[in-house]
Amino acid sequence: MEKKTAVLFDLDSTLRNSRHRHGMVPRKNIVGQEVDRTIDWHAYSAAGINDTPMLGPITALRLLSPYHQIHIISGSNASAMEQTMSWLSTHVGPYIDRVHLRPDGDYTPNGLYKVKYARSVEEHGIAVVLVWEDWPPAVAELEEAGYPVVCVNPRYPCQVCGTDPLETPAGAAF
Repeated sequence: MEKKTAVLFDLDSTLRNSRHRHGMVPRKNIVGQEVDRTIDWHAYSAAGINDTPMLGPITALRLLSPYHQIHIISGSNASAMEQTMSWLSTHVGPYIDRVHLRPDGDYTPNGLYKVKYARSVEEHGIAVVLVWEDWPPAVAELEEAGYPVVCVNPRYPCQVCGTDPLETPAGAAF
């Protein structure tokens, strides 16, 4: 029986620790609204083969996989698909139903990119019941679109908001 629900997992800094690659992306481009097309996103994405696994989210993925489709949705460039599949095979195992990496030349902001993917999954009759994500602006956009999100703390400061991703803003309501 085909599963009619899906859980989406981000890859970098959610399933794999990408801290060692952060220096490959100039801070001004993380913070800025415009994407610097001179950044070598291919090299950044390919370097993910050397990332270490983040065991908490990977364990959750494995526990959820009997009940839901598992989709990996990443802003990593599709040119790194071979390295990504090798990493996933080594560190996650056979629990993944689909892997979607950012097509070359697609500069859609990360949150919108993932919302569009979630909607495309739902257009195929699969309900997205949960998303795992590390990047606070993407988390906010996914939540605003109505998706429940687990925000993973990869232990790096958010350059956009200037704080730790788990730090609660003053006046936030729960």
